[in-house]
Amino acid sequence: MNPKLLVPKEQWTVFPGDQVKIVSGKDAHMPPAEVLECFHDKNGVRISGIRMNKKRVRPIEGIFEGSEGLQEGFVPLRDLQLVNPATGQPGVATLQWQQDYMGQWRQYRVFEDGGSLPVPSYTQLQNKKYLALKPGKLDTPIAAMAAVTWQPSIGQSPFPQSFWNEAVRLERKNRLPQVL
Repeated sequence: MNPKLLVPKEQWTVFPGDQVKIVSGKDAHMPPAEVLECFHDKNGVRISGIRMNKKRVRPIEGIFEGSEGLQEGFVPLRDLQLVNPATGQPGVATLQWQQDYMGQWRQYRVFEDGGSLPVPSYTQLQNKKYLALKPGKLDTPIAAMAAVTWQPSIGQSPFPQSFWNEAVRLERKNRLPQVL
């Protein structure tokens, strides 16, 4: 993509989790849907249930038998508009700084026909992405991650004695003679 045509990341009004409507292109007849992922370097997004493509994962011998499924395709940013939560209609939003009810300044996406949406923080976006993940065959179960496998104690070293002996030997070997 031509770098001159890219919308800078700071000017994007669409974020993962937003409801958007495709207003032009072959999917303009589709109802509003949720944004799954944003591609700032390509000026596009991935929207749930739109432009489904067949995705194949090759098998790994002895580990994974492979799979085939559907994955959402790429939709250019110029083909969609954010859905105004006040009216339920797609509209053009601009970024503005406003004070919230606590008196703190936050960035909002303000629509021409009234209504606004707050810009989500980075931690909100990361939590959505983490909660949306589905465990796979090769993932460690949550119960195994929560199990306590080692308890530190004052009387016991976390490393075996042979490790400490080797560390002391290397330290003595690399120590420079002291000059008085």
